[in-house]
Amino acid sequence: MSNRASRATIKDVAREAGVSISSVSRALNGLTANQELIQRVKVAVELVEYVPSQLGQSLQSQRTGQIAIAVPDIANASYLAMLKAAQQIFSEAGYRTTLINTGGDLNDDLEIIKGLRQKYVDGLIITSIRPRTELIEEIEASEVPVVVVGTIIEAVSFDVVSTDSREAARLAVEHLVSQGCKKIGLIGGPLDTVPGRTRYEGFVEAATRHGVFDENNVAILKDFQFDLGLVAAKKLIDQGVDGFLGGTDILALSILHASRDAGLSVPLNIRVVGIDNSEAARLAIPRLTSIDLGAIERGRLAAEFLVSRLSGFDSAPKVALVRPRIVVRESSL
Repeated sequence: MSNRASRATIKDVAREAGVSISSVSRALNGLTANQELIQRVKVAVELVEYVPSQLGQSLQSQRTGQIAIAVPDIANASYLAMLKAAQQIFSEAGYRTTLINTGGDLNDDLEIIKGLRQKYVDGLIITSIRPRTELIEEIEASEVPVVVVGTIIEAVSFDVVSTDSREAARLAVEHLVSQGCKKIGLIGGPLDTVPGRTRYEGFVEAATRHGVFDENNVAILKDFQFDLGLVAAKKLIDQGVDGFLGGTDILALSILHASRDAGLSVPLNIRVVGIDNSEAARLAIPRLTSIDLGAIERGRLAAEFLVSRLSGFDSAPKVALVRPRIVVRESSL
């Protein structure tokens, strides 16, 4: 067998057959009666010398047809966008999807991973905002394929899809500076969470570089909640902050409300930027400038990675980084 055989992936099969990855998955896993598709995939498998892993073949014999997606907050529009994108991929591949709300609790994350030993699902996508060492060890020991959506600093033996929240915060600060803001504040989430910590660090780095950093203009909350953001925003507005970064779109909305309550205009008196580019950003009045973290793309990639694993391809761990981009709207112009 050539060296190519050890490198062939399900994407190679899809490309050779001229069909989607999900179509290849259905054909390989016996989830379609389309004989033409089955034959095309069979020929492509032989041409590219695709060899399913023993793990994948074992999983196929114990199939449940179910995939779980675990997120910290099912009310968060970004997670819902990610779920919708992933669910479409899974549906095309013949899998049903179960949604689990963890509340961002590490113990809940651990219980979900440990529960995989019962083989109640064929695979799992999990977004953990507190990926401690014990969680990573449990994922690496899992016999069920797991894809993590989030930031993992160390090298791991599972697939990861991440974004760069530090860059997101830097983009926001640079935009506010370019709009003439002199006193820029942050309302962010808990620093023991990945999004809370990385967005804070990106904000500090960018604000310091532009000479507008003042720790007194930073409010770190115990949770990403609107009501907590509202209280913090009122205080920082009283201190004369003229440009805000909300650690999420929801926190940015709390700034819009606090500005209105103070009789101030956004963006005439105060400019505001959020993070997530959720539906809330598009529906806000004024419409909210926000940093898009690519929730849809992350969901799609995570699902494709998992479908590839479930189709039997045994490859080195894959890591994908989705870059953030700023979407400028009325709140910061």
